[in-house]
Amino acid sequence: MPVVPACETQIKDWAELFLRAPAEQGFLIQGGGTKPAMLPWSAGNETVLTEEPHGPVKASPLPLQVIQTASLSGIIEYCPAEFTITAYAGTPVSEVLAVLREHGQYLPFESPYHVPTGETIDSPIRAEVASRTTMGGLVASGIHGPGRLRHGGLRDFVLEVRYIDGTGTVRRGGRRVVKNAAGFDIPKLMVGSCGRLGVIVDVTFKVFPQPRDYLTLHFMSEQLESTVEIISTLLTHPWDLDAIEVQPEGSVLVRLSGHTDALVKHGQRIQSRLSKYYSSFLTGLQQHQAWSAYADGLWGQNDRSLVKVPVPLRRIFELDEVLEELEIQRAYGSGGNVAWLQWNKVMESQLARLKRLHKAMLQLQLLGHVIQGPSLHPFCGAAPGRPFFERLKTVFDPHGRLGVF
Repeated sequence: MPVVPACETQIKDWAELFLRAPAEQGFLIQGGGTKPAMLPWSAGNETVLTEEPHGPVKASPLPLQVIQTASLSGIIEYCPAEFTITAYAGTPVSEVLAVLREHGQYLPFESPYHVPTGETIDSPIRAEVASRTTMGGLVASGIHGPGRLRHGGLRDFVLEVRYIDGTGTVRRGGRRVVKNAAGFDIPKLMVGSCGRLGVIVDVTFKVFPQPRDYLTLHFMSEQLESTVEIISTLLTHPWDLDAIEVQPEGSVLVRLSGHTDALVKHGQRIQSRLSKYYSSFLTGLQQHQAWSAYADGLWGQNDRSLVKVPVPLRRIFELDEVLEELEIQRAYGSGGNVAWLQWNKVMESQLARLKRLHKAMLQLQLLGHVIQGPSLHPFCGAAPGRPFFERLKTVFDPHGRLGVF
């Protein structure tokens, strides 16, 4: 699968644009536009920031020039035998998944918009958003699906990135072959950077064999204490679990993957250990519907604010109490280590709720990543690593053209 000449020309044009532009020119990097609150400057294409939760912020002195990476599309190289795939940043995730599926492979960390238990997306909103999700957007946002529990996050599977830094220089970080990589691990820095360190133009992922089958156990739980006990038991036993996700009403979805014959026995052992809680097996269409409904609840709602908060399982009670007071709906993913926060009100109330959440998160010393909804800044709460990233900006983007941390 060859390099696309038109894409290479576009990359050169962008590099020259950076070189010719005045030092104070700001650039707004956009992919498929599926996570509007994570833009490097603001939630609006050409909105100049005048305030943000962490204090004074550098505003863009000139109108922001938009760089649309969705125009870079195509698979550059796919080596099924080496379990690696390289694609331009604007390549739709759906296209990559379809190619991998033909060879019995998949992205093990999972795209949050796609459900591995089935190829169809029933929700029109999620289907539309999934069609616009790009490979570069996955890296820039650092957001992955339930598969993170077993295999690790997206950061663990990025082998190489090619990017344009703030000076207009086209650079590479990492290597397509793991053992040949040396030096600073730039690909991992790009994960979650939201375009603030460079314009990602292509990315190489390590991929895995697609599991032969899935089985889901659905545990009923009405109290947070019971939910945490279920998760703790699951995580402290030597069970090879594919995913653990807690739905907003408290019930727990536990997904297993592997050979069909072994899955039922595996699930029965788990049920026996947690027999005090009612549970049921989900397979086939029923299983797919359960995971689709969970994904729809998070990613199929375009009228809600959505915030991602990494949180240790031991601190869920503390966070949940605050969220209850703020009347914020929550689900917990990745074995209880990620909180997904949602609220659905008019725009003014959405922003007011976010500001109250920011103050609460500061007290809890937790950091939230704003994905959807009105926001003055893509982060809320405490940001202990901010000085480190600001120092990185002086190297990757010395003129501060690509937004703020």
